Amino acid sequence: MQNITRQMDEIVSLLNESACGLSLSQIVKKISFSINYKTLQRRLAALVEEQRIEKIGERKAAKYYIFSGSLQGIKRQEDQENDGVFSLESRNSLKFLKIPLYMRQKMSYKRQVIDEYIPNETIYVPKEQREELLGEGKRCDVTLVAGTYARQICQRLLIDLSYNSSRLEGNTYSKLDTQKLVEEGIRADGKPHRETVMIMNHKEAILFLVENAHEIELNSFTLFNLHHLLSQDLLVNPEAGGRVRTVDVDIGQSTYKPVSNPHVLKELLELILLKARRIKDSFEQSFFY
Repeated sequence: MQNITRQMDEIVSLLNESACGLSLSQIVKKISFSINYKTLQRRLAALVEEQRIEKIGERKAAKYYIFSGSLQGIKRQEDQENDGVFSLESRNSLKFLKIPLYMRQKMSYKRQVIDEYIPNETIYVPKEQREELLGEGKRCDVTLVAGTYARQICQRLLIDLSYNSSRLEGNTYSKLDTQKLVEEGIRADGKPHRETVMIMNHKEAILFLVENAHEIELNSFTLFNLHHLLSQDLLVNPEAGGRVRTVDVDIGQSTYKPVSNPHVLKELLELILLKARRIKDSFEQSFFY
């Protein structure tokens, strides 16, 4: 009995030291004693029942955490909200996002993701999905160069892209207000000046792409111009627009720490652009980039 107690105490201690939880296989590798999977699963189930630890996810996706009332509430709430809506994998991802920051492991940029990517060999988007996307994207039978087609749909592109892209940044302009601003220059009442500037910056960036579509290339010159247009009058330091950053940044509500060395950032940027230019399929290129 004392041996079982020591084993369970060791498991609790391991989970207490792990901010992002441990899977069954990870626990097996870390414990100091030998035990078969079935017995270990019984030990873990007993600890869950005693509310010393918590289990989130099912089967291979399951992870164990030190007990926290907030995690228990998250599990019940997520199960009620997401059952029948998302896949098991998606539900587990959503649950992870609800884990308090102090319980998550700190992460940084994984350069091997870029280093190991081989253009036209490594695939993010399966062939079937690329063919389906290509079919959905066809809007006319006549073959047109990018700039000609873009000019034909320019007005709709200006509104839809400005609205949706700005909304991702937390902009509260409605689609109708965005249309009035883009087409007539009418600012929505009660909206912060920053949100108005953000949408107008998107308009300028889209026009830049449309007007130069026939000669534009995927390189740092293009990227810096786009960044300058999108960030104009929005940055604390106006000189930071259109160039590789030279200061540390943090991402709110995340334990991810971006790369800070400007020389490394520039090197990685050029590597990404080099590989992106070599990718032949436009959908694969966009997912990679």
